[in-house]
Amino acid sequence: MNSRLACVLFVTSLAACGSSDNKTADAGNGSGSGSAAAMITITGTAKTVSAGGSSPAAGVTVGAYRNSDENTPVATATTDTGGNYSLTIMTNGQALDGFLKGTLAGDLDTYLYPPAPLAADYTGAAINMVTESTVQTLSNVCGHGITEANGVLGIEVFDASMQVVAGAAITTTPMAMKNCYDGATAGFPDGSKTVTGADGLAYAIDLSGSVTVSATKSGLTFATHTVKVRVGTLTTTLVAP
Repeated sequence: MNSRLACVLFVTSLAACGSSDNKTADAGNGSGSGSAAAMITITGTAKTVSAGGSSPAAGVTVGAYRNSDENTPVATATTDTGGNYSLTIMTNGQALDGFLKGTLAGDLDTYLYPPAPLAADYTGAAINMVTESTVQTLSNVCGHGITEANGVLGIEVFDASMQVVAGAAITTTPMAMKNCYDGATAGFPDGSKTVTGADGLAYAIDLSGSVTVSATKSGLTFATHTVKVRVGTLTTTLVAP
């Protein structure tokens, strides 16, 4: 298994695994509640990820959805040959309380939840397309093979300055069958670890339905938010104060 697989697979949004700044969306880059700009733009890149590495994913249908209507996208786009996409959303003044969904034939559907409703432009939203066997491989490395009745949730933990947090334990309600964290080698999970490593990445293996997500670490307080983990899919999100 490529040592970068988990890093590429579960990086959730702006943060680039192994980058120098590891910054991602914050309140100034699109998160908020209540009122919103009349029009917001979401941009990002989709990649196809496997044990052998990753490559730009062309032809991925990316849709933005409100939680109040999970079947009707408010905007859609198709990635170009470089995997890039851009969504323009007319908000009617209401923040987008919802998610992004990536669909590509032969891959699992991928969902990306921001940590709060989007009220302004959001850049660098990563859509990481994977096959069932890729997710199964990662869950096996974590020490718990995923069942057919559940999904996988990837979580990235940040502090108030949007720097990744080491030493944090993720929390999910309901609890996953297995929480897993990267070890000393960034991007490679270690089933024996109990807190995040230097890359701030964690994986909640084998759960489904409405899941409340947060993290704990002495001296830090993290916000909670809710995502929906669907059977046979990959869901990604981030946790921050």
